[in-house]
Amino acid sequence: MVRPLDVAAALEKRGYPAGLTESATFEIRDSLIFGNCGRYHLEVARSRGNISQIEQVVEAPARMEIGTFASLFTGHASARALWRAGLLHGEEKMIDRLQRIFCGAAPWMPDRF
Repeated sequence: MVRPLDVAAALEKRGYPAGLTESATFEIRDSLIFGNCGRYHLEVARSRGNISQIEQVVEAPARMEIGTFASLFTGHASARALWRAGLLHGEEKMIDRLQRIFCGAAPWMPDRF
């Protein structure tokens, strides 16, 4: 289980696909940590993310709860899968951007303790 405590810091510290230049705008709702709530604009270039919290809507943002964001952020579920499940809301072009930004191999861990 993952619970992001600082969305902006997590996004800036995460790695992104090599060679990808993309941006996406999304809104997160978090009922426990008010500082995570808001609209974010993520720009990815050279495998690094630059995040800014925006007040004015430049383009229609994707919208999600913090748990949905955690699944997307970790790669547990793709943007497309979350959108089809009704957990990620927004225009298809923004969902496609999130799909490209957060793509990657499915997370795994050997189960031998």
